[in-house]
Amino acid sequence: MLCWVARKRLHRAVVDSLADMSAPRTPARYAVGSGAALASVAATLAMALTLTGCSPGPDPTAVSASPASASTAAVTSPLTAASPTTAVTNPTNPTNPTNPTNTASAATGAATPTGIPSATAKPTRSLSSAPTPPPAGASGTRIQLTQNPIPYPQTRQDQMATYSQRHYGIASSALTPKVIVLHFTTGDSWQGAWSTFAANTSNRGEYPGTCAHYVIDYAGVVHQLVPLTLQCRHTIGLNHVAIGIEIVQSLQGHSSLWAEQQILGRTAQVNAALALVRQLQSTYGIATNDVIGHATANSHRLFLDKQGWTNDHTDWSAASVATFRSRL
Repeated sequence: MLCWVARKRLHRAVVDSLADMSAPRTPARYAVGSGAALASVAATLAMALTLTGCSPGPDPTAVSASPASASTAAVTSPLTAASPTTAVTNPTNPTNPTNPTNTASAATGAATPTGIPSATAKPTRSLSSAPTPPPAGASGTRIQLTQNPIPYPQTRQDQMATYSQRHYGIASSALTPKVIVLHFTTGDSWQGAWSTFAANTSNRGEYPGTCAHYVIDYAGVVHQLVPLTLQCRHTIGLNHVAIGIEIVQSLQGHSSLWAEQQILGRTAQVNAALALVRQLQSTYGIATNDVIGHATANSHRLFLDKQGWTNDHTDWSAASVATFRSRL
C-alpha cells in the first residue's frame, strides 16, 4: 500500500513539474525553472524510496515510441537488409536497356553480370521462340548457326515462282518442307558455295540459279543462306518440298563415295549436320526416311517434274545416307 501511495505522489510531482516547465518564459528562466522542477522531482523520489523501501518501478518520464516511429525503425533499405549474395530486383527501372536482367548486387547496387550466376542462384531455363537444337552424337555437339544470306530479291522470287509453275504446277516461290536432301559442295570452302549461289546464274537454261538453304563448313559451323520459307533450286523434282543442305567437301579426284566417307569421319562437321537435321525433323515433322541424298532423289515418293527432268548427281549414295540416318 505504501509503495502504491509513494508512486502516486511521485507521478503527481512529475506532472506538476512538467506543467511548470511548459509555461511560457525566456530561455534563461526556462533553464532555471526546469532545473528547479527536476530537483523537486528528484527530492520527492528520494523521500518516497527512503520512507517506503519500494523499488522505483518504471521511469514515469520515459516517453514510449509511437506506432509510427516503431514501424519506421523496422523498415530498412532493401539493399542493406538483403544478404550480400541476394539479387534484388530494381522496381524503379524494370526495362533499363543497360541492365537487361533487372537485377542489382545487394551489397553495392551494381548490375550483376548476366553470364555468371551467384553461388546461391537456382538454374534457369532460357526461353526462346526457336526450337532448342538437340545434341548430336556422343560429343553432344549443338548447332553453331550463322546467318549469311545470299541476295534473294523479289525478282529472284518471281523467277522461282515461274520455275515452280513450269515444273510442279505451283505458281509460288514458297517452300513447304517435307524432305531434307543432303549434298556436298565439291569445293573446299563455304564461301565458294555462297558465291556460286549468290550469282544467280541460269542453270539448264532457266532462272533462278541454283542454291541451298544451308552450307556446313569443315569446322561444323552451319551457314544459313536462304530462309526456309523460300524454295531453292538444289534437287530436280523436289525443290518445292525439300530443304537443301550442302556439306563442304572436295572430290580431289576421288569418287563421291570417298567424299561421303570423309564427311562421315569428320566429327565436328558430321555432328553439326546430324544436329541440324534433327532440329529440322522436329520442327517440320520430317521422317527419317525422308532424309535422303541427292543421288537417290529420282526415286523419292514425292518426286515430280512436269518437264520430265531428272537428277544426274551422285552425291550421297544410299549406303552413305543409311549410315547417316543410323546416327540420327
